[in-house]
Amino acid sequence: MNALAEGVVGDRQVDIGRLVCRHRLTHHVVALADEPGGQQLGGHGRPDVDEDARHHATEAPIAPAVIPNIDEGQDEERPSSRILVVDDHELFAELMVHALRLAGFDDAACVDPRTLDLESILARAVDFRPDVVLLDLLLGRVGTSTHYIGPLRQLGAAVLVLTASEDAALLAECVEAGAAGVFSKGCPFAELLEVLTDAVRGETVLSPTARVELLDALHRRRSDDRARLERFAALAPRESAVLQALIDGRQAEEIANIAGVSVSTVRAQIRSVLQKLGVNSQLAAVALARRAGWPEKE
Repeated sequence: MNALAEGVVGDRQVDIGRLVCRHRLTHHVVALADEPGGQQLGGHGRPDVDEDARHHATEAPIAPAVIPNIDEGQDEERPSSRILVVDDHELFAELMVHALRLAGFDDAACVDPRTLDLESILARAVDFRPDVVLLDLLLGRVGTSTHYIGPLRQLGAAVLVLTASEDAALLAECVEAGAAGVFSKGCPFAELLEVLTDAVRGETVLSPTARVELLDALHRRRSDDRARLERFAALAPRESAVLQALIDGRQAEEIANIAGVSVSTVRAQIRSVLQKLGVNSQLAAVALARRAGWPEKE
């Protein structure tokens, strides 16, 4: 299986490709340039392309530009709906809106990528009243958009998350927050149209089995995290500060000077830290903290 198809949650490997696409039983993240319904730019009909330029183009770490076959499936009438695209890349957002309109979703619009804070997005959604929001999972400087899902749902919109992320736990958090489904940006546009049509009609986008599998994996991850950090939760605030100082490479004398206490007090706190963590040395305590990922990153 392609490595991009897999994510690890807890001690279990999750086939992301099978989970993110409703009817997909095997991974389907393929190069769009290989899709029979797509037309690649800059290759076909250009036999005179400079070979050196072609060579450098193959080295560029970007996906080939592709025009999806919009005409395919146009005989199917799209349900009347409003689609709102939220993405931090202006070009992608505008092209997605254009492609959706060509595919029959006439009432599609996007949020200004310069105003991606929650208040601005909700104001746009209140004004536009979308039936479905296509929400990018990673919004640049804003970070992950999982906390946007609940408020958008409260406005009556179904939320379909678009992502290139391989983090199965992060995808599960989207489902937990109320997303109708998650869709890989590596899948063909025609598949997005199918999923979007189902979402507009209120039909199942993510199968119950896939939903349960994702959420179970997320719960296992959280259970593992709690078990890993349980011993550290027993530390008093001052003991946590002392352990952090040890991780930073400070000695007892320096810790005492900074805290304004005696060296004997700090040494007593260090002994308490070692006892609670079940280790015999400061070095072992530091190593345990690093392996456990303590302190947790905010």
